[in-house]
Amino acid sequence: MNHCRTQYFARQFDQANACLERLANEQPNYANGKYMHGIVLLALNRTQEAIQIFEEIYAKDKAYGGAMLGFSYGIANQPAQAQRILNEMQELQKQKYMPEPNQELGIIYLGMNDLDHAFPLLRQSVEDKFPPAQSIFIAQMFDRLRADPRFAELARQVRLPASPPGASAPSSPSSVSAK
Repeated sequence: MNHCRTQYFARQFDQANACLERLANEQPNYANGKYMHGIVLLALNRTQEAIQIFEEIYAKDKAYGGAMLGFSYGIANQPAQAQRILNEMQELQKQKYMPEPNQELGIIYLGMNDLDHAFPLLRQSVEDKFPPAQSIFIAQMFDRLRADPRFAELARQVRLPASPPGASAPSSPSSVSAK
């Protein structure tokens, strides 16, 4: 899994996909592998396949699958579905402890291209030192944020570069222009 994830962060998406397919053959019920595979499929512009994976995860564990399912619906231009997941995640957070709801909700807003709502939530996640928040600065799905001055300021605050090595200009549906 770590090898597959490293390939994703190195932006070797085809290799990461092949790695995750092998992992799925070896461990078909490994939820973390499925989750990462969905993220890689998004990077490969295979959004509908990613949605299927995240729907399966969400059906079993809303807290785990909600952010990426809502994000995927948003970039697939299914705003009603994205909003439904956002509403369900907000309700879930009232009923159940979630370790870092800010990043989860921020990711859904990002998919919906609502950066005015996404940025404060992602910023709070970074300020709370939520370990997965580091992915904001290296993962492909956040590339479209890099041109926004709010992102550059956040990167400066945490002393990280605004662009990871090998990052390119946004070019995929998951990288549509910001509002």
